[in-house]
Amino acid sequence: MDFFKGMVYNSSIKKEEYVMRYKNNQITDVVFQIRYSTILKINNDSDTLLSEFQNKIKKEYPNYQVLNENIVNVEMKGEINNIDNVTPQIMRNNLKNHIFISTNGKTKINLTPNFISLSTQEYKCWEDFKDKFLKILDEFVNLYDIENFNRIGIRYINAFSKKELGINNEEKWDKYLSNEVLGLTSKYNVNVYSSNIEIPFEDYSQMRMICGLGTKQNEMQSIPVFIIDKDTYKIGNLKLCDISQILEKLHKHNSEVFESLIKDPLRDKMGVI
Repeated sequence: MDFFKGMVYNSSIKKEEYVMRYKNNQITDVVFQIRYSTILKINNDSDTLLSEFQNKIKKEYPNYQVLNENIVNVEMKGEINNIDNVTPQIMRNNLKNHIFISTNGKTKINLTPNFISLSTQEYKCWEDFKDKFLKILDEFVNLYDIENFNRIGIRYINAFSKKELGINNEEKWDKYLSNEVLGLTSKYNVNVYSSNIEIPFEDYSQMRMICGLGTKQNEMQSIPVFIIDKDTYKIGNLKLCDISQILEKLHKHNSEVFESLIKDPLRDKMGVI
């Protein structure tokens, strides 16, 4: 199976060289998230393991807050063998979202009964961020005795700004991005554009990608950007011992797809390290 079927892959980029680094990478947010079967005690105020976890990470993430989130799901209730008795019911669950925040506020850990995640707005490189996540995960699983997970994902959000990249505002994005990701914006002067793409890979992982025109805040003002938001994930019975390898494969898929969507003039603007 060709990972890039339906896309144009830049053959000048060798697949073994998929890890490209850029000085001005235009990444606004990166998130690692791993999901597990519900741990009810994380929702309990008397959970002593939670304070132990905080003590393990408080040097890097000293600030703490908790959000009470009302999660609404629609579930089908009734007799499975009698469809006439099956009716939709609204189920409401109050979940605690424990948030541990770095001193500068740009990196945080989210811990809920269903998942733990690490997110940052100051991404440096893959190796650094992966290492931070695995250390946090190690502290967490040692306390809560978890060996299996049901979903792991990495999400990269790039918001390309002509202003920040030094691109003339009159230039079209098709000089810098592939037509596959630009859609009709490569031919017409459109005001609103968004696309939602799902890509399956041979190792049963997937990518959900949202692309389109948008804005972001920069120095107290909103500037126009082109957004590429990629969530690469794997679902299944995932063992703790395999997590590092799975992360590497997800990152490889993410990087290969990203490199297939950008052109050399954009690489020049971002500055290959």
